[in-house]
Amino acid sequence: MARKAFVEPATVKLELSEGDWIEVKRELSYGEQLQLQDESSRRSEEDDKLRFVYSSFYVAHLVAWIVDWSFTDDNGRVEVTADSIRALKSDIAGEINTALNKYEAEQDALKNVVTPG
Repeated sequence: MARKAFVEPATVKLELSEGDWIEVKRELSYGEQLQLQDESSRRSEEDDKLRFVYSSFYVAHLVAWIVDWSFTDDNGRVEVTADSIRALKSDIAGEINTALNKYEAEQDALKNVVTPG
């Protein structure tokens, strides 16, 4: 039987506190993973070495995964963008990161399950 080689465009809703939620991609494609790495790295001007930039990673990580969310402002629904993620309150961003990290860990664990056959 041939393996499924391509990421299927599917999403999963993750529940947050107080009735809020985020809708995330079921998995990232290879290209999305590479883009996340690119957006998280900067070449240093002083020594020309590639450096990992945590602030860029955390924003790019959420942008890569989140398709939709329940958050609104005074004008209604707020689109998921790098700017809207940067504007989140720290505790909300932390809750989102915790939920997404848990989901990723669960998915990684499922990939490591060996099925008989």
